[in-house]
Formats: sequence, C-alpha cells, structure tokens
Amino acid sequence: MGNKTDRQLDFSNLPQTIDGKFTFFGVLNNFYYYEDKSAKNHVGGISRNWKKDSTLREYKLIYENTIFPFVPHLPLEDLTKDDFDKIIEEIKGRGSKVKNGVYTASRLQTFRRLIKVVTEEAAKQQICDDVLYGSSYTVPDTETWEHQAKKEHIVLRKSFTIREEINITRAILRDCRESGQEIGLAFMFCLGLRNEEACGLNWGDIIPMQHHPGCYCLWIYKSTRRGTNQLQAGGKTKNMARMLPIPSALLKILEDRKTYMLSEIDAGHLVLPPNKTFDQLPIVCSGSDFLTRCSSSKLTAAGRKLLKKVEVPEAELAYIDIELEQNRFAFDGVREKDPTVYLCRRNLGTHLYILGLEEPQIQYILGHDIQDPYASRNDYANEDKLYEIKTKLDRRPLVNMLSLPGDKPIIIKGDFAENFFGCCQKQFQVQVSNASKITLLSSAIKPQDQIRIRISVSNAALEDGRIQVSGLPAAQGRTIDISTLYQSFYRKVLNRIPQQSSK
Repeated sequence: MGNKTDRQLDFSNLPQTIDGKFTFFGVLNNFYYYEDKSAKNHVGGISRNWKKDSTLREYKLIYENTIFPFVPHLPLEDLTKDDFDKIIEEIKGRGSKVKNGVYTASRLQTFRRLIKVVTEEAAKQQICDDVLYGSSYTVPDTETWEHQAKKEHIVLRKSFTIREEINITRAILRDCRESGQEIGLAFMFCLGLRNEEACGLNWGDIIPMQHHPGCYCLWIYKSTRRGTNQLQAGGKTKNMARMLPIPSALLKILEDRKTYMLSEIDAGHLVLPPNKTFDQLPIVCSGSDFLTRCSSSKLTAAGRKLLKKVEVPEAELAYIDIELEQNRFAFDGVREKDPTVYLCRRNLGTHLYILGLEEPQIQYILGHDIQDPYASRNDYANEDKLYEIKTKLDRRPLVNMLSLPGDKPIIIKGDFAENFFGCCQKQFQVQVSNASKITLLSSAIKPQDQIRIRISVSNAALEDGRIQVSGLPAAQGRTIDISTLYQSFYRKVLNRIPQQSSK
C-alpha cells in the first residue's frame, strides 16, 4: 500500500473552488486520502480502496490525461448526470491510443467509476448530493453488466414496495411549503408524469369538473425542453395531451400551497412579474422560488435523491439505468432516461391494473397510444368518462385521503341526496337529515355476497316519510375485484411503520 505522500495529489493549477463551492478537481484534491479514525483501517478518502502503488499511478494519469480535459470548470453541485455522460462521450470520441483507437467497454466503465468515487466522496463530505447515485457509473469495471445483475440476483423492478411507497408519500406529500422539486416528484409519483411534463405545469392547468363539485383535473398539454426550464407546446409524443383527475391528498397539498402563495402576494412578500397572473405561475418551481420554473434536470437530480432517501437499493437502480441507456424500455417510440420516471410510471401502471381500469383508460392516463379500435383519446374529453376514471383512482391508498378498510365503518353525512361510490368498503354508516325520501341502492362485489342493512329512525320529521331499499345484482365479469385485500395490505404495513421512519 502506498504511503501518505504517494497518495497526495497536487492539481493546484486547476480551480479548487468557484464562488466558495468545491469543483470536481477540488473534491478530488482535498479528499483523495485522509486519516479516518472511524474507518476500519483508519483510512478514508477517494483512494482508500486502491491498494497498489501501480494502481495509484495509473488512476492519477487517467484523471490528468483522460478525464480532466473534459470536466467543466463549474461547481460540482451544478453538474448533472447528463454532464458526466457528455464527458464519457467526449472521451470515446477522442479515442484510445491502443486497441485501434477504440476504448473497450470495461475501460470506459473504469472511467465512469473514477468519476463516481468523486461524487460519492462529495456526498459523504456533505458538499453536495451524489447525482450519480443508482446510475450505470455504480457498476464495477471488473464485470460485465449482465454478469453483475445475475451475481447479485437483481430483478428488474416493475414497482415500488409498499414500504417504499409509504416513505415516498411521507417525503413528498408532507407540507404545502415544501420545495418545488418535491411538488414535481408528487406529480410524477401520483399521476405518472414525466419530469418535463411536471415542470411545464402552471397553476391555471388545474381545472374544476363542472358537474362534480370538489373534483379537479390536471390539464397536461405542454412541457419543458429537455434539461431546461424553457416551456414548449406538446411533449415527447403526440399522445402527451391529457386530462388527469387529481387524487385528494395531492389536491389538498396544492390547495393549501395556493392559499399560502396568495397570502404572500397579499402581504407584499411575493410580487407577481409584470403582465402575469397567478394562473401563469409554475406549480413546480425551483426550490422555494415560487416565480422561477424548475428545470427537468433539477427534478431528475431530486428524484435520485428521493430514491436514495427511501433506500431503494443502488444496485437495482444501476441495472435499471443501464437498461434505460440501452433503450430497452421504449414505449410509443419514447426513450425514458430517468429511473425515477420509469419507476413512478411502472408503479402507477401496476396500481391502475389492480384498481380495475380498462386497457384504454390505462393507456390514456400514461400518455400511450390507445390500441383499442373502438376507443379514442377524444372520448376522455367527456367529463363523465373522466369521473368514471376518478371513482376507480379514488381507491388508491396513500395518495388519497381515504380510510383504508378496517373494523370501523365510514360515516357519511349529508342534508341532500348524493351519489356515493362505496368502492369495496365493508361497513358504512349513512346519516341523513331533513329528507322526506331516502333511496339506497346497494350492490354486492361478487355473486352470492350477502348485504345486511340496519335502519334506525331517530328524527320525528321522518315519520311521514319513506325509506326505500333495494339491491342490485353483482356485476358479472371475467375479473375479481381485489380492492379490499389490496388496501388491507397497505393498512397492515402502515401500522408497522412509525411516522418518524420517513425522516
């Protein structure tokens, strides 16, 4: 093992900091090697695992001659995965002096790993987040990606676990004053939006349903240009324009946030730009700057940070990232590049299937091409069609403020006739006053299910009224509704996870 002097670097000719913030070179130079009494071998730093002097010399030359020429002179916290991908592409373009001028895949992975150890150390030193967490840069250069996946028994994820979902919602549906990036992640998790779609939203894109008071939809018809906060009409595909019902937990955060922002405007703490209304402000802002639209690259970085926070295994994310880079998950010709987008959309698709949405409805929500020749995207401009979707989506746990199935009945109060979709709840208690006639229609979930109704009248005003009860036959179909079982799993896991576990 080389001594301490051998491990010291001196790149003093390169900028160590810019505006007081560490650069890539500064992190490498200052944290290349140090004594760490908390470590097993009392050795810390970027080079702590490089045992041989020959390895130290080789990697030092790679940094100096291969990587440094392409690293921008910017604070490390300002660099994104796209920036590092560009560095690797430029290295490939310049070519090697051996192997016919072409770098092998293993050699390129060595370069990625040498970049990754710098971002890892920066995160360890709390300089900035590791923007390469869960990326292809994580995979060791000593093995092929395929062998690494098999060795660690990595299964390509189709969804989040229930525990991960709980911790995600606790992180992004917690406070109306949270950062714009967290609001953007809420749109991605709850509604399956791509990051550019989320960043393109304005407050005026929240549309109330005309015939269903209290219900709102999100109008998605524009996005930001890749990596920027510049608006453009349309998005990645011709199918991106759609209206999506907003789940109640997300709607509550948005309503509270709007109320807070309007109070800040009234108090003079927030000043609208000239010739702009509140509805023209971005919903997904940059940090706590309510007037500046967040860029999709910042939302991508926030997504990686969230996945790390909820402890999605980095090796699994790396494998997803590799598959995305190799364009194996293209839908409607769209190449997804962000693991957070991929996981959120696949996770939503799983929920939509469990909730019993029809294939055209799922394709519409995800912005895919509708394959059914008897269905059209224009059909869903009809509010009744959207409300039908909403009644199914309302059963999704965590993103809706619903009581999960349990022993206690749901209490419904009202002074006027109203429709209520029970959605598989076992018990209901309906309290109605000031009504001369009550009509209750109930339907079993499955054939042969029993329905029990108990009626008590405590108001003398109803003595002359009528209560009419009738049953409807259970729907006949080729599928079984598993909503009660599905929701009960969430209730059981919620009961096992203390609230502070999301911190």
